[in-house]
Amino acid sequence: MIPVNKQTTFRMIIIAMLCVSLLTLTFGPVPRRVSATPEPIALTDDADVAQGASQFDEATREVQGILSLDLNTEKGVKEAAAILKRNQQKLAQVEKKALHAAMHVASFQKGLKDEAAKRKGGQEELAKALEANHELVGTIPGAQEAAEAIKESTRPAAEALKRVGDALQKAADKANGKPANHHATLNSVPAVEPQGFCGSYGYICDLLARLGLYVLRREVSVMQMTARKVNCVLRAYNSYGSCAVVNWANLAVCNSQLSYALAGCILFA
Repeated sequence: MIPVNKQTTFRMIIIAMLCVSLLTLTFGPVPRRVSATPEPIALTDDADVAQGASQFDEATREVQGILSLDLNTEKGVKEAAAILKRNQQKLAQVEKKALHAAMHVASFQKGLKDEAAKRKGGQEELAKALEANHELVGTIPGAQEAAEAIKESTRPAAEALKRVGDALQKAADKANGKPANHHATLNSVPAVEPQGFCGSYGYICDLLARLGLYVLRREVSVMQMTARKVNCVLRAYNSYGSCAVVNWANLAVCNSQLSYALAGCILFA
């Protein structure tokens, strides 16, 4: 025979188990809602590229605003340094800015689809050919226009950064009593005559090949950035973004060098 206090405990356990069972039967697990028509990946990618391009444009406008500051003062130089620092992640969207420009070249997308229509295997056959040989992208109608769109997409930002670099260096020279004789150039003309489309456009060729694969396949994986330009931007910030300075003239020099480095990173030759 079970003692009274043990009987009470036993009854409470049984009642608790029955309550849990009733709740499970009444409510049960809530089924996950499954969409009959999943969101197309292409729209997500397009939006991501567009957002990155927009952020890059925001950074460009802020960098251009540095030129309206009085950089001959400590306050102006510190504000310029703060603007450059807070736009690191936005300037790192450089490849998305470039791709966004090329995506809006209708002749290139039409050229890809027309070229695919000529092949027995259609778009997949052309995609495999592009994967095997990025040089092939130069034969697609509209590739030249898309390449030029990429080049021009980041040029305003690169030129603004170059002017900022000049202005900061000039301010530092004046503060230190030195003649202003430092002038950086954005030279995009190669010393050796390039061969073929990819020889002329270099890194742009790789971006266009990836864009071509995206147009043909609409897959997330083929739109992944190579990150070469992104890494260049991040390296510039690592090198000059946290300079040890003793006065505002040194800060101006440091951020002048950062501006020049960033201009070189985001300019497409």
